[in-house]
Amino acid sequence: MADPSIVGRPGLLVGGRYSLESLLGRGAMGEVWKARHTTLGTHVAVKLVATTSDAETTTRLLTEARAAAAIVSPNVVRIYDHGNEGSLAFIAMELCLGETLSARLRRTRKLSPQETVLIARDIAQGISIAHRAGIIHRDLKPDNVFLSRGDGVEIAKVLDFGIAKSVAIPGMQTQQGIVVGTPAYLSREQVLGNHPIDEQTDLWALSIVIFECIAGHLPYSAATIGELFVQIVGTAREGAARSPELPPGFGVWFLRADLTRVLAPELPIVPWEMGTSAIRVAHARRKSVAMWVIVTLAALAVGLCVLVINEATKGSAQAPSQPVPQAATPPTTVDATASATARATPSAVATAEPTASTISDATASASASTSASVKARPRGGYNRWGL
Repeated sequence: MADPSIVGRPGLLVGGRYSLESLLGRGAMGEVWKARHTTLGTHVAVKLVATTSDAETTTRLLTEARAAAAIVSPNVVRIYDHGNEGSLAFIAMELCLGETLSARLRRTRKLSPQETVLIARDIAQGISIAHRAGIIHRDLKPDNVFLSRGDGVEIAKVLDFGIAKSVAIPGMQTQQGIVVGTPAYLSREQVLGNHPIDEQTDLWALSIVIFECIAGHLPYSAATIGELFVQIVGTAREGAARSPELPPGFGVWFLRADLTRVLAPELPIVPWEMGTSAIRVAHARRKSVAMWVIVTLAALAVGLCVLVINEATKGSAQAPSQPVPQAATPPTTVDATASATARATPSAVATAEPTASTISDATASASASTSASVKARPRGGYNRWGL
């Protein structure tokens, strides 16, 4: 019987078109290899399992292929092909460069609030599209989130739909009373088995993943599976939400609130369809556009003031002198009129000439109004999960 953890080798041709090149990872289900498509010359990731080792594992591989292939999203690893090669079953999928969220957490222990929000949005986007297709992941955890890097940005992608449940695809239903999934991320309904599994199951698991990213550990502390299940169905989650190590307001979200407003209020809120990379680009673009608009308006305000000053000065210089009346008016009256005119002219010019403080006030007003218009971002319709 073949060893399910050693199933491939360099140079092995799988499915008649995928030549294995290097081992990327090894897990309980088998191996993942970097492979080259022999005719196209492109690279893919190929997951292999030995069909002779475990019928359930082979079934899970087919389930993963069918479920993920039904989801079209930049936040879900794409499936290209599926088949058998002798005693091996395989799926060919999108080759991503980066690391899993679990590897990131092992390296950094916890993530910043803004990084957590971006990753959570990506996961929620992918899972939301899966739900629209009638597919429940049921095993969301850091191991099943891949942080893919490319074009200077990072995007989180959901993978491994091996135990997914689908209401649309026959054969993807779980028998009643059977618990599937990774214990620490199971929802209450999964543990108790007294409620149909629906989208809320993935939401529960996502909240546990986010808690782990922020706190650096799980909200449970159990030595056995039994103790863990007691904490899941009990009040341990509520107690963890009151931990003083959490950012202000996060505990409220962990039970039910708005993650972006709590952790990253300065993050632009845009529709999910833009994706995380577009969120980052839009955020940087908004900053540069705002600065450009402010500087431009300030320059226009100063230029307008200078133009007003020049026009006022020019008008004063070209104004015709008033003739002195020849009537029998006492000389003192003529002198008084001339003196009043002389005094009035500089005053009029001074009134037309804005002071430095006037220019500053106008510039500040223009900047404030511009900044207000830039910050007035429309909310997207994506935060049904408070993300």
